Formats: sequence, C-alpha cells, structure tokens
Amino acid sequence: MYRNTTGFRYETLTDDPAVKKAVDDILLDVAGEENPRRTCNYGLTEAGKQALRDAADPSKPHTYSWFVMTDCNTSKEQIHRALTLDGAIQLYQDSDRPEKRLGVTKDEIATVDLVRFLDGEQVFFEDHKKLESFRDDPVIADAVETLHQELDGPEAGLEMGGL
Repeated sequence: MYRNTTGFRYETLTDDPAVKKAVDDILLDVAGEENPRRTCNYGLTEAGKQALRDAADPSKPHTYSWFVMTDCNTSKEQIHRALTLDGAIQLYQDSDRPEKRLGVTKDEIATVDLVRFLDGEQVFFEDHKKLESFRDDPVIADAVETLHQELDGPEAGLEMGGL
C-alpha cells in the first residue's frame, strides 16, 4: 500500500515484482516522474523464493554458469557469462583490466562473486560461506580451492587480501 503527498492511495494486489513495478511506473508517469526503482528492487515472487530454496537443497541437481566482469559500474563494464570454470579462470587471468571479478550463478537464480582484482590487489570473498545457496555446495567449495590454486601462487604476482 502506498500513499504519496497528494493523498492518493492505492494497493497493488499481487506480489509479482514486474506487476508492482509496472503499476508504480504508470502512476509516477501520470505525476510526471520516472520510477527510479528497478524490478529487482521489488522483491521475489513465491516462485523466485522457491527457486532460491531449491538452489540451497543439496539433494537437487544444479547448474553453474561462471562469469567474469570487468570495469564494474563504469561505462566500460563488460560481463562475460555462460563460461566454464576453466574458461572463467583463463579469461580472468588474461584480462589486463584494472578491475575484474570472477563469480558464479547457480541455477540461474543465485549469484556470488568469488574473487576480485582492484588497484593491484586481489581479494577472495567469503560470501559463498554465508549464503545459503552456496554454503554447503561441494562444487563451489572445490571451485574456490581451484581458484586459490590457480590465482594465489607466486606466479600470480598479486597481493592477497580478505573481506
């Protein structure tokens, strides 16, 4: 339910984020404004919440799509998706961009960054240990170990940090 300063009151009778955003878009457009919120800021549908629960279920089969992102939040940002782990590691190592990240999307719903290079420092993130979708996943644990082996050694020539 929403009531703005004009006193106009409305209620959107769905939890579907796309519908809720569309309603806000229409009403804000009538007022001559643009909606600053993206669909992802409206929350998940029940189907989305179930998909997250399924991604955390070790008894279900899962899919993994590795990615490398460079120059995050700049006009030069690039995202290379649908990579294998080996392909992502190679692309990450070959990139000379000043900022780059390597991460994974699981079951097309849950995403986590695993390592970032910025300002000459490489940082391995620990979020995968905290997020339910990744915490108890042996594929992710093995991948993190592989990343440390491939990116951590003296041949990497990088400083290590932690978050």
